[in-house]
Amino acid sequence: MHYYAVDLESFVFSGAPKYARLSIEERKRLDGGTVVRHVEQLLQLLSRHNTKLSVFTVGEINDWYPGLIESIAREGHEICYHTQNHLYLREPGLLARELEQSKAFIAKYNIKGFQAPAIIFHREDYRLLAASGIQY
Repeated sequence: MHYYAVDLESFVFSGAPKYARLSIEERKRLDGGTVVRHVEQLLQLLSRHNTKLSVFTVGEINDWYPGLIESIAREGHEICYHTQNHLYLREPGLLARELEQSKAFIAKYNIKGFQAPAIIFHREDYRLLAASGIQY
């Protein structure tokens, strides 16, 4: 049973325009492995307490550090979806592009859960999520 949920994202996904304009490579360089270090610490803590999480992951982090997401799943934590690039879904239809970019990621981890960045979400996007196999 998963008792908690967390969003796995880097500070470069803060929504600040200065980060949004950067390339994927530039965002990863700025992150500098911070996400990896924090996840490793978190996994050790969770293992000591025999606790499992639902981890709502930005797909771009899987592109940066694919082994990281695999290690989270291997520990028995649920991998969930938090968009590909932490795009704030302010307009209907933006989710379609994010889901298209994340097809392989969603399939690989059999993702069933979704959480929108900043909890911004549109009713018409439920259909897109269901078509991608996302259930909640």
